[in-house]
Amino acid sequence: MTKPIQTKSKIRKKSSWHSFYKKTANAPASKTLTKALSLFEAQPQPRKERFAIDLGCGAGRDTFELLRQGWKVLAVDNRAQAIRWMCVGQVVRDTTTIHDANR
Repeated sequence: MTKPIQTKSKIRKKSSWHSFYKKTANAPASKTLTKALSLFEAQPQPRKERFAIDLGCGAGRDTFELLRQGWKVLAVDNRAQAIRWMCVGQVVRDTTTIHDANR
């Protein structure tokens, strides 16, 4: 079985994602997440175990902020490269399991 030939646009797109992951890997959490977390913390009810789904997690900047604040997180991205970026140089908790949904 032969591999499909990559077109220039696919190569450029792949390179673009790589640049994005590199740029955001050590960036602070997004402003949207920061605002949402502050609203959750302001709730008067007792803090319960919290669970978030990070769709399109990329290099994991929001995922890691949620984990840092004690949330359980399901991080999903359709690019295996994104999951690899999340794993590089990050402390992975004992409860963290990584699955490749493409397999």
